[in-house]
Amino acid sequence: MHPVHVSVLNVEYSSKEKAATISVKAFPDDLELAFMHNYNIMLNLGKDNINPEWEKYVNIYFKKMFSFQINNKTNIPLVFKSYEIKDDAIFLYFSAPVKGKINSIQINNRFLLDVFENQNNLLIISFDGNEKGYNLNSKNYKIDFKL
Repeated sequence: MHPVHVSVLNVEYSSKEKAATISVKAFPDDLELAFMHNYNIMLNLGKDNINPEWEKYVNIYFKKMFSFQINNKTNIPLVFKSYEIKDDAIFLYFSAPVKGKINSIQINNRFLLDVFENQNNLLIISFDGNEKGYNLNSKNYKIDFKL
């Protein structure tokens, strides 16, 4: 266990690619606790005895805790790509197709807020190379980013 509960979520958009890539960095034990808390299962990510349904649960949890909208329209579907464990962190990678001109981005990030009261979710949005950062928590977990 550790006293600090933090994640870093990066949203990168390229108008040339017409897609957004989303990566989440968190402590693996925090993520495992979220799955135990929500679904009463151990995923065992990065271990030989990984839960065979791990990808299904990652998708369910992330869809529940994170939404991504463009121009105040319905949620953009996220596609889970992969994960990796490096040092003391787990990285989850998603992509999202983006069509049309973007005037605003709305993000609702409640990742791990259902498990830890003191969870801080740092959010970095990169739009064609321009970056903006936010600190989200249980009282402030939504942003509306105007372009």
